[in-house]
Amino acid sequence: MIDIKNKGLLNEFTSFDIDPRNKTNKDNHRIFSNVLMGLDNTPMFSYLRNLNTIHFQDLKSMTEYNNTNYAPLKSEAMPLSEINDLNTLSLPRPARKIRRSISSLLNARKSVREFSGRIISLKDFSTILHFAFGVSKRITSYGETKSYGRYFPSGGGLYPIYAVVFVNKVEDIPAGFYKYQPYSHTLQKLNTKSYQQSKFFAGGIDTKNLNFAIFYIYTINKTYLKYGELSLANSLIEVGCMAENFDLVTKAYGLGSCDVAGIDKQYLENLLYIDGVNQVLVLSSICGDEK
Repeated sequence: MIDIKNKGLLNEFTSFDIDPRNKTNKDNHRIFSNVLMGLDNTPMFSYLRNLNTIHFQDLKSMTEYNNTNYAPLKSEAMPLSEINDLNTLSLPRPARKIRRSISSLLNARKSVREFSGRIISLKDFSTILHFAFGVSKRITSYGETKSYGRYFPSGGGLYPIYAVVFVNKVEDIPAGFYKYQPYSHTLQKLNTKSYQQSKFFAGGIDTKNLNFAIFYIYTINKTYLKYGELSLANSLIEVGCMAENFDLVTKAYGLGSCDVAGIDKQYLENLLYIDGVNQVLVLSSICGDEK
């Protein structure tokens, strides 16, 4: 019998290919069928079903965080976490506005994976990072504290995802990995192991000629302490908003982009000294002059 809890997974295209005796010769079709019949399980399905229940400890934590005004206090302190030393590169002042309409950008947006290799200007690069991931002019006051807005939404205003930029062909910036610091609008050079660009993605990406790539790093404790099991859903929504911002802004400057989930996660986390426990790589975006 099909578990009634999974009824929403069924549609007119659902078919079954059940062989519960053969656990070693699976493909996604067989796994999907076995999950529906209650014969198998996966982390993804378990997580989605878990969202049907709001846990008491999560409600308690959310109430406590709201009562203590935690988000505005954290937001006000965020600029203090940014580093300014010999490895910090200041970016030029970004353009004040994007001169293309949102409707024209939505119509023009498409995924681009092959690039010409033309170097892009430092000014355009700076503006793209600012409008995709930076701090807006919107400031919200909560009593004596102030919250600094960004160009994308974030659950509780906690902003648990930061952008690591791999620079490849950008005017006046040496190739390598940098952490984008939105409040000071700077790049912090990261110490990494030696790398091969061809290993970043699963395949089909022109890593040689792209101008730069973004790797989105989620810091779990920034949201879990408040939202608990709701944290992952909030953060995956947030990274989608960040990636869409990036796609539209890059298109405004005549560049192509693509959001890439097919990344060599283990290789990149090891390369960037990301622990894979509290900090995890969740998505990437690439950008370049379309071939």
